[in-house]
Amino acid sequence: MASPRTGLPPSVWRNLHLCLGVGVGLLMVAIALSGSVLVWHDQFDALMHPGRYAIGEGSRPPSHYLAAAADAVGPRFQPVVVRFPLSGPVTVLLRE
Repeated sequence: MASPRTGLPPSVWRNLHLCLGVGVGLLMVAIALSGSVLVWHDQFDALMHPGRYAIGEGSRPPSHYLAAAADAVGPRFQPVVVRFPLSGPVTVLLRE
């Protein structure tokens, strides 16, 4: 029996409601998962790339590198950034 207002059978409305609900539900799951990756980015990165966060036996604290840079250039310069690359030397950036 057709609906008196629209002329479409109720099964069409039920199927339309089901398809829209499933589609919007899948979209909401995708948004929730991508949002959780954005919120927990650092923890996921540490799980996927543990070598980036590993500290070797002979590593020194940043204060050691800051003191060495200050001794090398004198009191005229101030350290701004200490960079710890995956390979190569530690770099201390200074400003006047």
